[in-house]
Amino acid sequence: MIRPEDAELLCLLNLSRPGEQDKRRALALAARGVDWSAFFELTTRNSALILTLKRLRELGIAAPETDARRELEKSLLEAARARAEWAGRFLEAAAEKSVEVIVLKGGLLGSVLYGDPAYKKMNDVDVLVKREDAPKLADILRTLGFSSVGLLLGKNEFEDDSHHCPPFVSPDLRCMVGIHWGLTSPYSVWKPDHDEIWRARAPATVFGAPAFRMSWEENLLHLCIHLPFFKVGVRELADVYNLCLYSEPRVDWKRFDRLVTRWRAEDGAYRVLSLADALVPFAPPPELLARWKAAASPFTRRDTQERLKLGPALIDTRSVHIGKIEKAFTVFRLTKSYKERVGAWAMTWKLTFFPPAGELPRLVPGNSSPLKMRLLAGIYCWQAMARDYGQAALTLITLLNVGMVARDTVLRPFRGGGESIRKHPAAKLLEALE
Repeated sequence: MIRPEDAELLCLLNLSRPGEQDKRRALALAARGVDWSAFFELTTRNSALILTLKRLRELGIAAPETDARRELEKSLLEAARARAEWAGRFLEAAAEKSVEVIVLKGGLLGSVLYGDPAYKKMNDVDVLVKREDAPKLADILRTLGFSSVGLLLGKNEFEDDSHHCPPFVSPDLRCMVGIHWGLTSPYSVWKPDHDEIWRARAPATVFGAPAFRMSWEENLLHLCIHLPFFKVGVRELADVYNLCLYSEPRVDWKRFDRLVTRWRAEDGAYRVLSLADALVPFAPPPELLARWKAAASPFTRRDTQERLKLGPALIDTRSVHIGKIEKAFTVFRLTKSYKERVGAWAMTWKLTFFPPAGELPRLVPGNSSPLKMRLLAGIYCWQAMARDYGQAALTLITLLNVGMVARDTVLRPFRGGGESIRKHPAAKLLEALE
């Protein structure tokens, strides 16, 4: 377990605009002595290496450097620069075509809040456009040489029952663009008001190009509903406390509360703002937190309270385990190979109900016995996945998947084994998406 003071130091180093008091506190924590090996293991696991190293050097904190860490930093910065260059190009082209583009999450915050598009590791650039503009932006990307993963996989790009199309990938595989016309699936429990989002949009310069941003209240609420349940690390929560501390204009909490109610997002607002405030306090109104907490699910309340007991050290519980389940599910849906499909299906069950031992303390925080953590882990994983779509929808999807495997098993003698996903013409592109 990481020492609380080392976790606090990591949180302070990821402030986008640290003040003098923040710098003095960071220097004081470093002067007490830092377990640098554990500190950098936590930093890497939290995907917070770039800004952390930058702040350490700015403050003159003598942290040990290694060749492996320098190479990783160099690789991350090179990837970020390439992504930023592509992003600037497609945003410029969209502006020339009068296509309004709202940049989302880290793609926006890097330029506007941190003053550095390369402030953290990012996999893609997500944007929001009006539904009628989505094909126009897709054509712009194709003109710049981007490939549509959807077309490569034989899928429709603009489905009526979706809120985004499959990603577009640059020729050098350095930039992935997600075109969204909605912030959530039509089937999600969250219900953003997209008409109000477009009314409240504001111009912004992102990746050096003209674009738009949502209001800060809507940006904040989007972070709250977008955060995967167990990804409670600096990479995610620093965006929340930095937005609340440094956005201009500052967050209007009354308007934010109205949006929370309208979007049915009390569960997400309570959890994310409570956890972010435990890392670096920014004083969200306690009466609002109390009201959102009362409306949150018992599972969310219980898990959030356990993590809050850890203070800043809660970032040591960050887990990407649900992402591994989702990756296995993606393989299950895409592959034509019977062996790969059944293997991926079995892996979703294994990862859900029998996670690796090292993940148990992150999935089930607290002082539970190993046996209790093992028994609870499957329930926690299921609850986390059901949070976005509801218990009924997740149960239905699970039953449909069982039916697909049964059908394929019956038909296998007539169909043969099927082609491996690794033999697909887009295999290299799929590896990049991983």
